[in-house]
Amino acid sequence: MKRLERTKKSSWFIIIAAIVLTGMIAVIAFGCGDNGSDQTSSTSEQSSGASEQTSSTEQTDQAAAQANNFPQEDITFVVPTSPGGGYDTIARILAPYLEKHLPNSPNVNVKNVPGGQWSIGINEVYNAKPDGYTIGFFNVPGNAVGQVLGVVDYDLTKISWVGRVATTHYVGALSPKSEYSSLEDMQAADEIKVGVVGLSSTGGLMTIVALDAMGVNNKVIPHDGSADAMLAAIRGDIDYVQFPYGSLREYIHESNELTPLVVLAPERIEEMPDVPTAGDLGYPELADKAAMHRMIGTTPGTPEDVLQVLRDSFWEAVNDEEFVAEMKKQGRAASPAKGEKATELAQDSINEIGKYRAVLEEARK
Repeated sequence: MKRLERTKKSSWFIIIAAIVLTGMIAVIAFGCGDNGSDQTSSTSEQSSGASEQTSSTEQTDQAAAQANNFPQEDITFVVPTSPGGGYDTIARILAPYLEKHLPNSPNVNVKNVPGGQWSIGINEVYNAKPDGYTIGFFNVPGNAVGQVLGVVDYDLTKISWVGRVATTHYVGALSPKSEYSSLEDMQAADEIKVGVVGLSSTGGLMTIVALDAMGVNNKVIPHDGSADAMLAAIRGDIDYVQFPYGSLREYIHESNELTPLVVLAPERIEEMPDVPTAGDLGYPELADKAAMHRMIGTTPGTPEDVLQVLRDSFWEAVNDEEFVAEMKKQGRAASPAKGEKATELAQDSINEIGKYRAVLEEARK
């Protein structure tokens, strides 16, 4: 009997020990399971973080590769004037040479966007995506007038400048039917009538600036185009016009319908050796002030590497012998400048025009 009791006690001990041991194993297993889960989760998070970092790196590399391979699509060349004018003509001469010298030989499509005294076309370039695929022609300092007067939404100092294609100097001419025949006569007059094509054009702006500098009181008569203004002078409706020599040349030499008064350039014109420069008349500063710069720019914020591609290709294009020959054939001389110089010209123009704000505001009334 005692043996049976001892046997029962032993059996109960074994059972209890087995239960305890099983519980310990379960606890250990559960604990190990939690630790394994945490470790797996941590590993997963690290893997996810590495994946995100790799994705970010790949995106950066792709963006860099895209910039290095610029351009990968066609480029729009905005001309803020109607077809057929000087800017449109030069743009269409230049476009094929930009195509020739840009990497990947993209199409450069000239797009005329007239209206708003240049502002509509300028704003199309200014507000485009800053990726270098939209470039535009600018008239400096003429396009700075609206900015100085606070009537436009763009800021020329923020434009990413590609370069200058050409510089144009002006000639002042009198109507043969005017009662004035010299600068002295004009200075003594109470007021002379002057034909211009809008104040946002460099021609109109420089006419006002030049006459103000020379002490000539004037009344501005706006015209739709330079041809209209010159014909008004020929008829005797106005006294004075001031346009590029190329525009006036026919009326000065061929038909003798306009009388040249002053050359707003550093040197006299070979075909008109007797016509004095502004410097000869005592106003040497007008030689540089009264000049029009035909400049190309792109959207503010364009990446530097993309802008550099545009600048390098532009410089090769405007110095291409065939481009220079084509410009001469069209009676237009190229006088290129790099992007850095164009940037300086834009800033200098705004600073200079600011001095004449009161004169410009009066002329707009």
